[in-house]
Amino acid sequence: MKLQGSAELGMTAKKAYEILSDPEKIAKLVPGMQSYEKDGDGVKMSVMVGYSFIKGRFSVRIKSINKVEGTHVDVKGNGSGAGTSIDFLSKFDIKDKGTTSEISWDADVNVGGIAATMGSSMIKSAADKFISQIIDALKNGSG
Repeated sequence: MKLQGSAELGMTAKKAYEILSDPEKIAKLVPGMQSYEKDGDGVKMSVMVGYSFIKGRFSVRIKSINKVEGTHVDVKGNGSGAGTSIDFLSKFDIKDKGTTSEISWDADVNVGGIAATMGSSMIKSAADKFISQIIDALKNGSG
Protein backbone atom coordinates (compact mmCIF):
# COMPACT_ATOMS: atom_id res chain seq x y z
CA MET A 1 0.00 0.00 0.00
CA LYS A 2 1.27 3.49 -0.88
CA LEU A 3 0.72 6.51 1.35
CA GLN A 4 1.65 10.06 0.41
CA GLY A 5 1.18 13.50 1.83
CA SER A 6 2.73 16.78 2.82
CA ALA A 7 2.46 19.32 5.63
CA GLU A 8 3.80 22.71 6.67
CA LEU A 9 5.83 22.56 9.87
CA GLY A 10 6.31 25.40 12.32
CA MET A 11 10.00 24.60 12.66
CA THR A 12 13.11 24.98 10.59
CA ALA A 13 14.15 22.29 8.15
CA LYS A 14 17.20 21.69 10.35
CA LYS A 15 14.99 20.91 13.38
CA ALA A 16 12.67 18.67 11.33
CA TYR A 17 15.71 16.78 10.02
CA GLU A 18 17.14 16.41 13.54
CA ILE A 19 13.91 14.76 14.70
CA LEU A 20 13.40 12.49 11.68
CA SER A 21 17.02 11.34 11.61
CA ASP A 22 16.91 10.26 15.28
CA PRO A 23 14.82 7.12 15.96
CA GLU A 24 14.52 8.01 19.67
CA LYS A 25 12.94 11.36 18.76
CA ILE A 26 10.62 9.66 16.26
CA ALA A 27 9.54 7.17 18.95
CA LYS A 28 8.30 10.07 21.08
CA LEU A 29 5.94 11.08 18.24
CA VAL A 30 4.31 7.65 17.84
CA PRO A 31 0.71 7.55 19.13
CA GLY A 32 0.20 4.88 21.78
CA MET A 33 3.94 4.47 22.41
CA GLN A 34 4.32 2.82 25.83
CA SER A 35 8.09 2.44 26.05
CA TYR A 36 11.17 2.34 23.86
CA GLU A 37 14.80 1.34 24.05
CA LYS A 38 17.82 1.83 21.85
CA ASP A 39 18.36 -1.18 19.57
CA GLY A 40 21.66 -0.86 17.70
CA ASP A 41 21.24 2.04 15.26
CA GLY A 42 17.48 2.07 15.77
CA VAL A 43 14.80 1.86 18.41
CA LYS A 44 12.57 -0.96 19.59
CA MET A 45 9.29 0.22 21.06
CA SER A 46 6.11 -1.12 22.57
CA VAL A 47 3.03 0.54 21.07
CA MET A 48 -0.64 0.15 22.04
CA VAL A 49 -2.79 0.06 18.92
CA GLY A 50 -6.55 0.16 18.74
CA TYR A 51 -8.35 0.26 15.41
CA SER A 52 -11.49 -1.70 14.58
CA PHE A 53 -10.91 -5.25 15.82
CA ILE A 54 -7.10 -4.87 15.82
CA LYS A 55 -6.31 -3.95 19.40
CA GLY A 56 -3.28 -4.73 21.50
CA ARG A 57 0.39 -4.20 22.06
CA PHE A 58 2.77 -4.19 19.11
CA SER A 59 6.53 -4.55 19.20
CA VAL A 60 7.96 -2.22 16.55
CA ARG A 61 11.55 -1.56 15.42
CA ILE A 62 12.48 1.55 13.45
CA LYS A 63 15.65 3.12 12.15
CA SER A 64 16.55 6.14 10.05
CA ILE A 65 18.47 5.35 6.86
CA ASN A 66 19.52 7.05 3.62
CA LYS A 67 19.99 10.39 5.35
CA VAL A 68 20.87 13.51 3.37
CA GLU A 69 21.74 16.30 5.83
CA GLY A 70 18.82 18.68 6.25
CA THR A 71 16.74 17.51 3.29
CA HIS A 72 15.91 13.78 3.31
CA VAL A 73 15.47 10.81 5.65
CA ASP A 74 14.03 7.34 5.12
CA VAL A 75 12.50 5.60 8.14
CA LYS A 76 12.40 1.82 7.88
CA GLY A 77 10.46 -0.30 10.31
CA ASN A 78 8.71 -3.54 11.08
CA GLY A 79 6.62 -4.92 13.86
CA SER A 80 4.07 -7.42 15.01
CA GLY A 81 1.33 -7.90 17.55
CA ALA A 82 -2.35 -8.79 17.88
CA GLY A 83 -2.01 -11.37 15.10
CA THR A 84 -0.77 -8.75 12.66
CA SER A 85 2.58 -7.90 11.09
CA ILE A 86 3.72 -4.69 9.43
CA ASP A 87 6.73 -3.65 7.36
CA PHE A 88 7.18 -0.12 6.08
CA LEU A 89 9.56 2.30 4.43
CA SER A 90 8.69 5.99 4.73
CA LYS A 91 10.63 8.52 2.66
CA PHE A 92 10.62 12.08 4.01
CA ASP A 93 11.71 15.11 2.01
CA ILE A 94 12.17 18.40 3.84
CA LYS A 95 12.07 21.82 2.15
CA ASP A 96 13.58 24.79 3.93
CA LYS A 97 11.33 27.86 4.11
CA GLY A 98 13.40 29.96 6.50
CA THR A 99 11.83 29.77 9.94
CA THR A 100 9.41 27.07 8.77
CA SER A 101 9.65 24.02 6.54
CA GLU A 102 7.53 21.73 4.43
CA ILE A 103 7.68 17.97 4.77
CA SER A 104 6.44 15.50 2.18
CA TRP A 105 6.33 11.76 2.56
CA ASP A 106 5.92 8.70 0.43
CA ALA A 107 5.46 5.42 2.31
CA ASP A 108 5.23 1.79 1.27
CA VAL A 109 3.38 -0.24 3.91
CA ASN A 110 2.87 -4.01 3.90
CA VAL A 111 0.41 -5.50 6.38
CA GLY A 112 -0.08 -9.22 7.08
CA GLY A 113 -2.08 -11.41 9.41
CA ILE A 114 -5.49 -10.49 10.81
CA ALA A 115 -5.28 -6.85 9.69
CA ALA A 116 -4.81 -7.98 6.08
CA THR A 117 -8.36 -9.37 6.20
CA MET A 118 -9.80 -5.89 6.92
CA GLY A 119 -9.71 -4.79 3.31
CA SER A 120 -7.38 -2.28 1.71
CA SER A 121 -9.57 0.81 2.27
CA MET A 122 -9.84 0.13 6.00
CA ILE A 123 -6.10 -0.53 6.33
CA LYS A 124 -5.31 2.63 4.36
CA SER A 125 -7.63 4.65 6.59
CA ALA A 126 -5.93 3.30 9.74
CA ALA A 127 -2.44 3.93 8.32
CA ASP A 128 -3.37 7.47 7.20
CA LYS A 129 -4.72 8.23 10.68
CA PHE A 130 -1.55 6.90 12.32
CA ILE A 131 0.75 8.95 10.05
CA SER A 132 -1.45 12.05 10.54
CA GLN A 133 -1.06 11.73 14.31
CA ILE A 134 2.74 11.52 13.96
CA ILE A 135 2.82 14.54 11.60
CA ASP A 136 0.53 16.51 13.97
CA ALA A 137 2.93 15.77 16.85
CA LEU A 138 5.81 16.94 14.65
CA LYS A 139 3.87 20.11 13.71
CA ASN A 140 3.38 20.83 17.41
CA GLY A 141 7.13 20.75 17.91
CA SER A 142 7.30 17.45 19.77
CA GLY A 143 10.32 15.21 19.61
